[in-house]
Amino acid sequence: MTVYWEFQIEETIGDEVQDPNVFMSIINGKISQKYGAILVPNNFALKYVYSTFIDFDGVRKRGYKITGDFHDPDCIQEFVIVKMYATEDEGIIDRDYIYLNQDGSLPEKELPKYVINAFNKCMKEGAA
Repeated sequence: MTVYWEFQIEETIGDEVQDPNVFMSIINGKISQKYGAILVPNNFALKYVYSTFIDFDGVRKRGYKITGDFHDPDCIQEFVIVKMYATEDEGIIDRDYIYLNQDGSLPEKELPKYVINAFNKCMKEGAA
């Protein structure tokens, strides 16, 4: 079994996740450019790590609610790390979704050093 990691911005309207925006993939412990250049979202740290919103259950989460004429007022965007398990025969067989803690830190779950390093890279590149 192989483990892949993706960094995504998940857009949720109501309780339904729309198409996630994958901006980084990690394959075999290395950041992959299989899908082209890595495009860390502008202001990644400010928007997705330092900003907060209250979700539908009253829980504080990291990310933000979108407002404006062209967006659903219940639209939420948040950062998520997706850990995917795959086999050669069946493809992706399972996924774990790992969200930031309420204080913006990475969760206590065991994350390999290369995933933590990739997150820190996003924080640095997405600081402005």
